[in-house]
Amino acid sequence: LPDVIKWTKFTSPAWLLDNSGFFYGRYEQPKEGESKLQSVNKFQKLYFHKMGTEQSADVLVYENPEQPDWSFGAGVSEDGQYVIMSVGKGTDDKNMLLYYDLKAAGGKVPGQADFVTLIDSFDAEYSFVGNDGPVFYFTNDLDTPKGRLIAIDTKNPAKENWKVIIPQAENVLLGAGIVNNQFVASYLKDAATQVRIFDMSGKHVRDVEFPALGSAGGFGGLRTDTETFYSFTSFTYPPSTWRYDMTTGTSTMLKQAKVDFNPADYETKQVFYSSKDGTRVPMFITHKKGLALDGSNPTLLYAYGGFNIPITPSFSVANLAWMEMGGIY
Repeated sequence: LPDVIKWTKFTSPAWLLDNSGFFYGRYEQPKEGESKLQSVNKFQKLYFHKMGTEQSADVLVYENPEQPDWSFGAGVSEDGQYVIMSVGKGTDDKNMLLYYDLKAAGGKVPGQADFVTLIDSFDAEYSFVGNDGPVFYFTNDLDTPKGRLIAIDTKNPAKENWKVIIPQAENVLLGAGIVNNQFVASYLKDAATQVRIFDMSGKHVRDVEFPALGSAGGFGGLRTDTETFYSFTSFTYPPSTWRYDMTTGTSTMLKQAKVDFNPADYETKQVFYSSKDGTRVPMFITHKKGLALDGSNPTLLYAYGGFNIPITPSFSVANLAWMEMGGIY
């Protein structure tokens, strides 16, 4: 296509239902004489681009000249009715929320004054999951540091009227989606992926069964889909792609990376230890089966901590070669 978008960063296109255009965030084009790729990222703006037109014709949707560190991200609900705008500040996870009813406006692209404020302060993280008409679903960590899933009726949005669909659990809720009119919720359980299925009322249906302790991602789809797809990998499990039947809960492998080794020759176990401040830390230990763990084996120890980023199990041919020679990872 001839369409070209420049000076965009930290954004994803939010397409209208008919694919005629999309919302996106961008920065101003650097002035003549300025270093084009060294300018500080300030004063992001939200625009709408209509397909087949020049970027110079894009419509300015939202900006705040008084807040140079604010950023604006948009999403369009699956039914195409609402534009949900998230306002962030710097690198903080907390965000504000505004929305616009495209259907009520006859499809007119919104302007600065058209958005309705739903969350007016940076008190927590709100991530849009889906909607039933005017009822919006969000994952949220307000007063629940491990996360939960809530419903906010935009016609009655006061905080006391929010409804908790999936309450805070033992493990951290990383995200959620809606497939087959069920919530697919992804959790972090002791540094490995756990995926749980709930009905729309929040009743637990089942957990997704994985072949090992590992990392899984994907689980996208539409509300009407009866299947979804995900990737899976672990220390002794090469990356693989799976189909998941949302009705029966059955996973079927579609493809796996070919690596010349026998996973059954290796084992992974998870142990826990206390750090200096008493925090319970999970650790995975992977090695050849039958190896005597007597303290004399060469060991590669890796750890990470920062920015609320979990490091979950992954497959590495280099680590496999290390373990093949008798090393412990």
